Amino acid sequence: MRDTAQLQLQKCWPHAQITTVDSGAKALSLIDQQLFDVALIDMIMPDMDGMQVTRQIRLQFPAIAAHMPILALTANTNPVDRERCLAAGMNEVLHKPMDTAMLVRMVSHHIALARTGQA
Repeated sequence: MRDTAQLQLQKCWPHAQITTVDSGAKALSLIDQQLFDVALIDMIMPDMDGMQVTRQIRLQFPAIAAHMPILALTANTNPVDRERCLAAGMNEVLHKPMDTAMLVRMVSHHIALARTGQA
C-alpha cells in the first residue's frame, strides 16, 4: 500500500519530496525532525495504529506540526471507523484501494486549507 500511494503521489506531483516510513514510531520521529505539508497515515502499522500516531502528533508536537493535515488510509469503509479517525484528529479518511482523483482532491484541499490557516 505504501508503495502504491507513493507512486500515485509522485505521478500527481512529480516534483514533490515524498517520504515514507514503515512504522508509527518512525513517523513520529521524522515529524519531530522536519516539517511536512501533509501526512497520509495507514490505520494499521506494526507498532501503533494510525489513530495513536495522530493523537500523539496533535497533543505532543509544536503547533506547526500539530496542525499539519493528516489523512487516514484504510480498507475499512465502516462509518463508525471513519468517525473514530476524525475524533482522533484526522482531517479526512481515504479508502483503499485509493482512487487517484480523490487522493489529489483531498491532498490539495487540505494543504490549501492549512496554508490559509483554516485547517
